[in-house]
Amino acid sequence: MSIENTKFISAASVADYNQSHYWEFPEFQQGIQDFINRKVTILPRIKTVPATGYPSRYKEQTKLPHNTAFANVRTGVENGSYGLTSVDDDYGRVEKVVFLKCMVNRIKYSLFDKEVVQQQGLETERLQKDFTDMLNDFYMTQNDKIWNGAATGPDDSTSLEYSGILTQVKTKVSIANPYDFTTKQGDMITDQIRAQIAKQLADAKWNVYPTAVYADPVLVDRIINEERSREGVRQVIPDGVTLANGWKVPAINTAIGNLPLISDAAIKATSADTKTKHTIAVINEDLIERHYLTSPTPRIFKMSLNDSLIDDYIAVLFDGLVVKGADCAHFLMDVSI
Repeated sequence: MSIENTKFISAASVADYNQSHYWEFPEFQQGIQDFINRKVTILPRIKTVPATGYPSRYKEQTKLPHNTAFANVRTGVENGSYGLTSVDDDYGRVEKVVFLKCMVNRIKYSLFDKEVVQQQGLETERLQKDFTDMLNDFYMTQNDKIWNGAATGPDDSTSLEYSGILTQVKTKVSIANPYDFTTKQGDMITDQIRAQIAKQLADAKWNVYPTAVYADPVLVDRIINEERSREGVRQVIPDGVTLANGWKVPAINTAIGNLPLISDAAIKATSADTKTKHTIAVINEDLIERHYLTSPTPRIFKMSLNDSLIDDYIAVLFDGLVVKGADCAHFLMDVSI
């Protein structure tokens, strides 16, 4: 180990330019060039509701009693009575639960560092940037786990993470013969999405319908290129919908109307043999809920100073995610290309 004595160095050693009669010292452009992607997509589009407790409880109705019948206009159902002889009173109302999860983040400043930026006149700008970065990291992580959370279901009390949409949605289909740009043969993705939506709507048992189509950006680009190869009426409308974050996204023409086709990098493609498997999520966002405790957004607490004089802030959020109608109102579609 080597030890150097404390010493002074000349100003010329730290100057950018030394020309005897003047020195140029380093000076930085105001602000920090930032290329980090902070846009989230699904988070602001799903519902937030107060939790009923821990766990948060809700009910779903899985069937409708079928008691309606035709009867004789004069004699009724039987022996002059118009009352049914037997009644189905099973409404299939099932109690379900969602366990709340805890998300945290933290930011700390030493006394020295804080006072340096204060003296430079940069405290407000730098602190605001750091707080914004902390919250954006919070929201980006949350958006990712809304799709990919590790819990096995909303009633999983052991996992620290959400149960992601890709886990909770039960209806899963695949495109067996994807479109080939060379031979111009095979099934176009939009045709398969539209057919599955029509099948979903044709099931008179459920009053459900999708509100959006999500996929990773590479697959969204492929969908658009497939439509450019289509002979006849294209089924994707460019810039069909404007999202809350300002993005203008295409829309797919379906039996339920034009649905936004939204790119979300949190829906990750995976390698499958020599191909890449992509997942499309066709969902009803109104049936996806975050059950929160106290606040639907992170709360920031300033900790008291200790003997280390650290300026300490902690962000906390308690909430849970549930996909209602997981077996009938949504579907996932895989395509390997």
